[in-house]
Amino acid sequence: MEHTQIVFVGHHKNQLIESIRMVQDFDTTRLILIISERDRNSAPDRRSEEIAMEIYNDYISRMDVIIAHADKRNILNAASQIIAIIRGEQYFGNKVIINIANSLRSFALAGYIAACMTCIKVITSITGYDDHFMESGIEKMIDVPTLIVSVPRKEQQEILSTIGNGVGSLDDLIYHLNPGISKNSEEFFKERSRLSHHLKKMEEDGLITKRKIGKKIQIKPLDLGMVIRDRDEI
Repeated sequence: MEHTQIVFVGHHKNQLIESIRMVQDFDTTRLILIISERDRNSAPDRRSEEIAMEIYNDYISRMDVIIAHADKRNILNAASQIIAIIRGEQYFGNKVIINIANSLRSFALAGYIAACMTCIKVITSITGYDDHFMESGIEKMIDVPTLIVSVPRKEQQEILSTIGNGVGSLDDLIYHLNPGISKNSEEFFKERSRLSHHLKKMEEDGLITKRKIGKKIQIKPLDLGMVIRDRDEI
């Protein structure tokens, strides 16, 4: 089994490398370095990209190394992106761990959410200090307990998956879920009533948004809905 370590790249190369090395009970064979989606006007983003490239060059001869991007300004969107990466690794049978030791705050939160949603291990570090109270590397790596996440019922997960990035109307959703259904049939009206009930609850829970356009109601997933949707997709 391949072991993948997902690492969020911050602004301190030495601490980042130290955290990777200190994960001794996880024999990493594949390293995925996460940096912010490119913003050339941001000096911190450029620094993270430089560090990622340096680590890539340092490690590429020893293991598979990939540089990936996530949205540091939207935590739930970043979590969804990380979940997609995790599911991709799991699809090929890889065991995954998330390392948030050197992470930006927003990425640390996104990584933790992704770990909770996918039930994988997440670790961070305790900073070491010298006699002058200056940072002196990492004292030790520690596991971060994850929470059990309650997700919508199977029917609502199916609806979220069918909505995808959005549908133009409730009727469109009905047709996507029930190919070949006849409009104005008893079955059609029963399905409309069933979906309306679920959509109301999903809107209250912050999973979707509905917007009236003309006579139709457009349905789109919110960030939380996309995270829930991506949770079980492999």
